[in-house]
Amino acid sequence: MTAEIDGNMTEDGFFHTGDRDIVVSEVSLRVIGRVKELFKTGKGKYVAPVPIENKLGAYPILTCPALRGRGSHNRLRWPINGVRLTGESYGNEMCGMSAYLHPGYDRQVSTQQTGVNFFCNDVEGIDLTFIKRTNVVMTDVSYQQQASGRTGPKSNSWQGAESFDFLQPQGEEALLPADSVTWRVFKNPVAMFVGGITAVILELAEPRVCDGVWNNTTFRTDPLGRLRRTGLAAMVTVYGPHSKAKAMIAGINRMHGNITGVTAAGQAYNALDEELLNWVQATASYGFLEAYCQLVKKLSAEEKDAVYREGAVAARLYGAVGAPESVAEQEALFDAMRAHLQPTEVIEEFLQLMLQTPVFPKFLRPYQHLLVRVAVGILPRDIRQYLNLEARWQLPGWQLNVVQWTGRLADRLVIKASPAVHACRRLGLPDNYLYKLS
Repeated sequence: MTAEIDGNMTEDGFFHTGDRDIVVSEVSLRVIGRVKELFKTGKGKYVAPVPIENKLGAYPILTCPALRGRGSHNRLRWPINGVRLTGESYGNEMCGMSAYLHPGYDRQVSTQQTGVNFFCNDVEGIDLTFIKRTNVVMTDVSYQQQASGRTGPKSNSWQGAESFDFLQPQGEEALLPADSVTWRVFKNPVAMFVGGITAVILELAEPRVCDGVWNNTTFRTDPLGRLRRTGLAAMVTVYGPHSKAKAMIAGINRMHGNITGVTAAGQAYNALDEELLNWVQATASYGFLEAYCQLVKKLSAEEKDAVYREGAVAARLYGAVGAPESVAEQEALFDAMRAHLQPTEVIEEFLQLMLQTPVFPKFLRPYQHLLVRVAVGILPRDIRQYLNLEARWQLPGWQLNVVQWTGRLADRLVIKASPAVHACRRLGLPDNYLYKLS
């Protein structure tokens, strides 16, 4: 034992604990896992359980996931909102999971392999095809529908919200109050779709963010699923009850803690780097706000500042403690980041995916193309020129007018299945509450 300890001591008397961490400041570290934490399956494959556990732990119904190897007596237990999810391995499978409901729950919903892959398909280098079967506890949330892209009679069907119940728990406030400017902006599906694309273009222009997003997510392999999950995260952050929103954000942070890399130019990064988090938050606020102002309704200078100030509430939970809280701070950050931005083929690939991915029904596909092109036009002009996204993406004036007309129309139509309306109901407000404020 002494020899083992001595072998892990540094020359200056420190002990190698085997933990992985990131530097938070000059005087603090954040432990994000172990340097070597693998197990070997019955077929001889080495698997790192932490990335899979972090994926599963990102969802509000799952907490403290623990994944173990195969064996006839291996079991794992996950507490799920008072329900215990118990699992065991079967045959040559790595593990299978069965859900047993406590009294008071009247349903047990099974998901197939696609459900598992939905949770875990961003995990690099892990083949999940050997996971044959899993059952997941369902309360008011249908993750089977989110995994398959289907919606049921009790689900919301707007912006990926089919997987989250914005009606419960009754009376619980969101991170932001219902009379916030952000609640008004985020209710508009046109502004959300266009602004989201604008934000991603800006994110991908930063090489470290580009490498992290493009090499650690499913944008290329499952763009529609990625859009749904991103849309859901935005809706939960704004309209979800604050307890569930905080749980979701904590799970996302755990996943981001495992995303590290080095760009082609040799820049090392971690997804939790504050500079990158601030940039992502700023681009999201810019995209959604500018899409709303240019396509739906102009906001006053005070209202624009309010959107950034309100966005800082969630930004701090995500770790973006330096995110801009006003238009002036946003412009200053963009000026500071311009030297870091680079044109890249990834942006072109992303835009082509947005044109080709069947986000809208077939008869609305030409309209989808208009929205993608409008998203490019919303970029700051100097950045748009630098990224070589000028002439060929520019919309004729009459087409821009069509998009603006649909944006204004969407701002008057009360979409009863939307997170915005369901959140209002949760708080005892009328369905048209946000539409009267606009």
